[in-house]
Amino acid sequence: MKKISTLILFLASIIGFAQTAYITNEGDNTVSVINVTTNTVVATITVGVEPLGVSVSSDGTKVYTTNYSHPNTVEVISTTTNTVSASITVGSNPAGLCVSPDGSKVYVANVNSNSVSVINTGTNTVSATVPVDYGPWSVSVSPDGSKVYVGNYFGNSVSVINTVNNVVSTIIPLGFYPTALCVSPDGSKIYVANWNNNTVNVIDTITNTVTITIPVGSGPNGISISPDGSKVYVTNWGDSSVSVINTAIESVSSTIAVGRQPFGISVTPDGSEVYVASGDSSVNIINTTTNTVSATITVGYGPAAFGNFISPHTICDALQPVITANGNTTFCQGNSVILTSSVSAHYVWYNNTGTTQTITVFNPGNYFVDIIDSNNCFAQSAITAVTVIPSDIQNITASICHGDSYTFPDGIISSVDTVETSYFTGMNTCDSIIVTTLTVIIVDTSVSVYIPMLMANFTDADGFQWINCNTMSLIPGAVFQNYTAVANGSYAVIVTYQGCSDTSSCYDILSVGVNGISNQNNLVTLYPNPTSGTFTLSYNSQLSIQNSQLKIYDVLGQEVYTQAITNPNQTTITISQLSNGVYFYQLTNNTETYRGKFVKD
Repeated sequence: MKKISTLILFLASIIGFAQTAYITNEGDNTVSVINVTTNTVVATITVGVEPLGVSVSSDGTKVYTTNYSHPNTVEVISTTTNTVSASITVGSNPAGLCVSPDGSKVYVANVNSNSVSVINTGTNTVSATVPVDYGPWSVSVSPDGSKVYVGNYFGNSVSVINTVNNVVSTIIPLGFYPTALCVSPDGSKIYVANWNNNTVNVIDTITNTVTITIPVGSGPNGISISPDGSKVYVTNWGDSSVSVINTAIESVSSTIAVGRQPFGISVTPDGSEVYVASGDSSVNIINTTTNTVSATITVGYGPAAFGNFISPHTICDALQPVITANGNTTFCQGNSVILTSSVSAHYVWYNNTGTTQTITVFNPGNYFVDIIDSNNCFAQSAITAVTVIPSDIQNITASICHGDSYTFPDGIISSVDTVETSYFTGMNTCDSIIVTTLTVIIVDTSVSVYIPMLMANFTDADGFQWINCNTMSLIPGAVFQNYTAVANGSYAVIVTYQGCSDTSSCYDILSVGVNGISNQNNLVTLYPNPTSGTFTLSYNSQLSIQNSQLKIYDVLGQEVYTQAITNPNQTTITISQLSNGVYFYQLTNNTETYRGKFVKD
């Protein structure tokens, strides 16, 4: 099959004078910009590979084109600067495309993906992908924006997409290889050009059925409708002509010879002229009153212009908008200025996404506004430069030991981890800012007990010093993470980390020198050992037991039992409430202390 370079046509019915036409040239990867008033090429824009489809937004500020071969993108052209402002990746081999009436969406037919990409024009991203029939080639949108009609070249059908949920609601079977379609201004009919059987199908949009088939020229591949809906114009690629259909009688009323192998076609907003892109690198202009070619314009190589390529607006220098600021356009960082355009019907701000008369500006840059007035005239303001003086920002870090406090430059005091921003007025009247990140250093003073050894748990500490809690004195040489007691007593450790020091709790060690069930000189005897819960302490007659105190400790040095001793010979102790394990007892009278070890099982 010979590749057909044709169209989608959705022509906005807007009062006004068409200022510019945009012709995609497949052969040299450019877009020719034609001033419709003078019929001269005023600019040539370089785009992607094999530009095919084209659609101008209803406000005339943007032109969307497809790159059919590579890299499967839609490019966005700013009509203000005639430059590509964005490139959006879509499906495989994008052909026809169409902007919605409100300008918020662009619908793109992807021939080899069998899909339609839905572009959000606010973000220039694909917001949805809709599966359709085989080989979608052309796209048109109903005047109310509720339906999208897709001509499926290989599926021989038209898919109807509901724009609310982006789902195909109906598939309408057609003739052979539908290449181009357009919707009547009142939305009641769709006209579809069929490449392989040289016809145009007329579809009733209420019943979604073909009501009549109209014979046209050879290889019809482009179609457009007049703003009043009275005429449909069809390019015939095979015999280099344009068929004019009278929609009142649904038949061809005239055939006009044009350039070789015509592709895209578009009607001016006032209906007075028809522009036809032909394969001989030309654009023919048809006078709709005489149905004759009135002018020919040379453009790029292989023009396609597949879609709505005429802008509905003219540039009106006399209506140039004026921007006023509500304050100084040079201000300190964090402040803003309000820019207001002179009154018009529509606004598009640059270096900002605003579309209202007034915008609030926080960032530096050059700001200007495009307007379209009530007569659909287009104009652009002069540039308003906004300068933002950056704040003097210092970032500092500080640390304190746990339990201490820190005073920030603005006088705020804190003793916890925090970030404090302090503001001061600098020499240029703008803020000087100090951002302080405060970190509280916490020293881990926990200790694990492995009788008779004590182990500090903080492995990242910078230093250790063990102390005797009874005398509150440093233990010479005890500067390691662990300490093994050489005598019974109470011990703690001073842990140092990043300049901060903290002291652990005191831990009692009572088992040094205790190996059996009796103490020195066998003055105290404990039995049975092990015990199941009750044991007896027996005292030597040499021991003065009056006013003695019995205490029992677990292996961690925690006191778990205490009792006064009054019987001078022996005492029976019940410890059934204690868990099984190793325990230490300590018997103290007025002058001496006796210790021992036992096991409860």
